[in-house]
Amino acid sequence: MGYTGVGERMYDCLERAQFAWLAAAAYPYLSNAQLQICSDFMQWFFLYDDTYISPDGADPLGRLLRLQNDLMQILNLGPCFLSNNPHVRGLRDIYDRILSCPGDPYWLKRFVSNMQGYFEANRWVLLHRIHRTTPPMSEYTRFRWLDIGIPPSLDVGAFLSGISSGNGYFGSSIFEEMNRTTAAAVFFTNDILGFKKDQDLADTTNAIFVIQRELHLEFGRAMELACQFCNQEIESFQNLARYLPLMGFTHSDSVESYLNVNRCWIRGHLDWYEVSRRYTASESIWAEPAATVD
Repeated sequence: MGYTGVGERMYDCLERAQFAWLAAAAYPYLSNAQLQICSDFMQWFFLYDDTYISPDGADPLGRLLRLQNDLMQILNLGPCFLSNNPHVRGLRDIYDRILSCPGDPYWLKRFVSNMQGYFEANRWVLLHRIHRTTPPMSEYTRFRWLDIGIPPSLDVGAFLSGISSGNGYFGSSIFEEMNRTTAAAVFFTNDILGFKKDQDLADTTNAIFVIQRELHLEFGRAMELACQFCNQEIESFQNLARYLPLMGFTHSDSVESYLNVNRCWIRGHLDWYEVSRRYTASESIWAEPAATVD
């Protein structure tokens, strides 16, 4: 996609991050060709995050807004335009490959909507990074589950796996809540296991910092609470899945297949930390090259 090449620092960071491994763990039911699309989307996602949700450089917010405008043109199938920006070219390539696959268009509409929500949450994160401020818990719970990028990733998985949206479960408030709990389990895992990186980079949007600020706690107690919150989100997901029939939703093939999309993301993302080097400070492309972790 034109981002980097062999021997460059960014290329080495991508290799050590093991995004192909994460794609296989999060989408074990997809074909090799479909997994390639998902792996490329993950690489695009993390490169975009590291490059543009960074407080470095002149006018970082303006730079992000201009890019997001171009990206939304692509997702809304606007007029084709040429761009030298690899993030624009990369998303166009990935989205074209997704569109070439058969699937229920419902998931594509959700994907575009959820990408818009993701972009809004990115701006929230960037503003806090620019000003070095820790958000209040009310903001954190509103935006963090969108910023982690799980909702559009779930849409991609549902579309590529051929899940039909005909069941009344899809679009219900319970469906939306289960997607939120999935994203919350992932972002709490991210913030807990990736805390050292965020601390070294002074990234104040980590859950541990938010809990410390909100409740005036020492680090150890804040970490314990973050772990409790993560476990509560996973338990909430499991309970909702267990009682879906009592809420009037049948366990059809499409519903069960989608629940597997949720489950695979929660477990696959957790297992990924055993192999990935992404969450050390030195692996961020906006960290100083000399950064080290004890």
